[in-house]
Amino acid sequence: MWRLAIFRIFFYAVSAFAVSGGSVYHAIVPMFKKQLQIIQRDFSKEFRKRYRLYLKKKKLANAPFTKKLFSELEQFLLRGGKRLRPFLLFLGADEISDSRLRTTDHQLKHGLWDMACGIELVHTGMLIHDDMMDGDSMRRGKAALHKIYGSSRAILLGDIAWSLGYDFMLQASLNKEKKEWAIREFLRAALFTGEGQALDIHFRSKTSVSKKELYEIYELKTARYSFVAPLIMGSALAGRQRYVPLYRKIGKNMGLLYQLQDDVADRKKEPESLLGKINLDVYKEKSALHKKILQDVMRVRFPEKNKNILAELTQFIHDGFG
Repeated sequence: MWRLAIFRIFFYAVSAFAVSGGSVYHAIVPMFKKQLQIIQRDFSKEFRKRYRLYLKKKKLANAPFTKKLFSELEQFLLRGGKRLRPFLLFLGADEISDSRLRTTDHQLKHGLWDMACGIELVHTGMLIHDDMMDGDSMRRGKAALHKIYGSSRAILLGDIAWSLGYDFMLQASLNKEKKEWAIREFLRAALFTGEGQALDIHFRSKTSVSKKELYEIYELKTARYSFVAPLIMGSALAGRQRYVPLYRKIGKNMGLLYQLQDDVADRKKEPESLLGKINLDVYKEKSALHKKILQDVMRVRFPEKNKNILAELTQFIHDGFG
């Protein structure tokens, strides 16, 4: 009981401090950064191994040209990235520990890596096509694929990435019913992302956007796909279905905060940014979302470790992913 009391006091203090515009990120983030770096490091190793084995088993990339094509996709995916989706997948499954991934259930861990690779492949396909739609010339510090290989080849690589991603998830050695549920949730989230992107494009041609419309776009384009889906997928795959409604709520608000912060960073580079079409006190909105997430995290009956990680992640997003 005394631990719970201390934890509640800590979170009330964090919430109040965040609303007042303060930052606790630099004090608490090292543990979160260390855990995220573990996922980033292990993902590169696991993806490279699994991707190459997959191509060999499926008898793909046999011709010199197609071998080069699949190699280009591998190199593009491994350029970098935060790997938040794989991190949230493992967090939802409660497979994150202080210094390494837990190994209490080796089959679950093995299957989760296939799911993580699949998620990132689908995301890579989205990024390739997104760069073309937005006319972006750079991606993760290097030239976008359509700038290197042309539009036709980039579209093809994006399509291949999507197909590979879902096949990776289907082949994961996990409980069939749980896996099918998780894949359906991710597919639904990916469809919502397309709808959100369409609305984003639509409203860029308008003179104004309401807060309700802005947050609807954020939820569809980012929150459901990048935060809610991986959290609830991991939770369900690990047999922790009772946490799914809680992760839905927390993940949604994390996604809103993430996209709001991302648009703040991009506003100077993008004159047509949606934030330029609305009279919104961005810093007040960020603080309100920050407070709401921390309060929700404090109230739910998650393991204490998971609460700490979610709090650190929220601060990480609020402070601009620094």
